Amino acid sequence: MREYGSFLELDLRSGREYHCGNNVIRLNTARCGIYYALRVLGLKKVMMPFYQCDCVRNYLMANGIEVSYYSIDQNLLPVLPRPPESDTALLMVNYFGILPAKMFCDYAAQYRNLIVDHAQAFYDRPVDGALNVYSARKFFGVPDGSYVVGPGVGENSDGICDFIIPEDSSADTALFLLKRIESGCEAAYGLRMQNEKRLDASGLRRMSLLTRRLLTNVDYDFIRMRRIKNYALCRALYHDINLLAPDLLNCGEECVPMVYPLVIRDEAILDYMHRNKVFTGRWWSYLKNEVPQDSMEMFLSRYLLPLPIDQRMESEDIRHIYYLITAHCGNHGGG
Repeated sequence: MREYGSFLELDLRSGREYHCGNNVIRLNTARCGIYYALRVLGLKKVMMPFYQCDCVRNYLMANGIEVSYYSIDQNLLPVLPRPPESDTALLMVNYFGILPAKMFCDYAAQYRNLIVDHAQAFYDRPVDGALNVYSARKFFGVPDGSYVVGPGVGENSDGICDFIIPEDSSADTALFLLKRIESGCEAAYGLRMQNEKRLDASGLRRMSLLTRRLLTNVDYDFIRMRRIKNYALCRALYHDINLLAPDLLNCGEECVPMVYPLVIRDEAILDYMHRNKVFTGRWWSYLKNEVPQDSMEMFLSRYLLPLPIDQRMESEDIRHIYYLITAHCGNHGGG
């Protein structure tokens, strides 16, 4: 029964989500989205990159998926030890949201069971012939949320997976979103980690109603343009010091990156950034114990600094971080 009167809730409008349609399902996390994609394909094996968050492989293995790995080259492309067999999915990652769409289309034409992890590329168009997984939490202030887009996917597709997917409930751990507004990142971080623990324990669920309502209120066009603008400014500022290949960083305006991937040989810079209230971190440092010393994965784990370019940042914020970094490199000989 509907309820009437009493206190008012958040006044959220009923707009439109970015990913919608008959071939879309809303889930709680991207790792669950990848697992769901495997269930849609009817597969229990996946070949995935070493350079990936360990929460993905841990979740897949905990749910009975057999995982094998491949390395990536200097252009962040797969170096496959062998072609994936017919009973194995190939998982590719759109790193930083800067890899070209044509490249994924070429792989989709070559490999039947392709899953594209677009967690770092929310705005990228789905690749035809593949299952595409997106993360809302990496681009917008929501407590949960991912989308899976592709053939055989849909909100009424429970039968494909032979089980019913319950809906997530996120209100009890969403306080970190409000506290950050009033008290800042450091004060809200503990609450944010409580929400992460809840997601870790939830397993596969549908996107919460709170997140769905929040996502219908996002100004997607503004965020798209702000991220494109901030990335372009970073690309110009760091052109002479970034060790990643310039051609790799020169993605077209159709790409809306999650971060600007700055690579400099300075392992001391992370603490310096945190002291100056720039909160970023090394990605997937656990790989240092698992990959060869001369591998691309090791290189990125040691030296990648994913710089924020999100919609909260103005050009002066981008330049401020640039001045902090160049001052530190000048004093410590980094670059």
